[in-house]
Amino acid sequence: MICHGDFARWNLLTQPKGGLVVVDWEWGHSDGMPGIDLVHYFLQDVRLVRQMAPKAAIAATLEAMQRVECLGYLEKTGWGGKSLLAVLACVAYKQGAGHQDNAKVLEVVLESFDKSS
Repeated sequence: MICHGDFARWNLLTQPKGGLVVVDWEWGHSDGMPGIDLVHYFLQDVRLVRQMAPKAAIAATLEAMQRVECLGYLEKTGWGGKSLLAVLACVAYKQGAGHQDNAKVLEVVLESFDKSS
């Protein structure tokens, strides 16, 4: 599974004929977890652009992932019905890989995960 590693709207360029090109592959790797780039896409936007606090960012990400297209993709990649678990996996991976400081977000996700269990 090819993983971009930093999939976000600012790493997408629109081509003149309407197609998209994904750029900035410095964190890309071929052993990624399916679905993680989708979670990262939404989480980066709410954290960095909309500057939401961790709890609100997680809630907004989970809400965005409820779109029909996202649910279908998450089902195909093995996360069907487990959106919070996908967020946990994404945040934990980013923290562990040293790509960004997600300690506070990871703490909030874990608290949410504990409450949902």
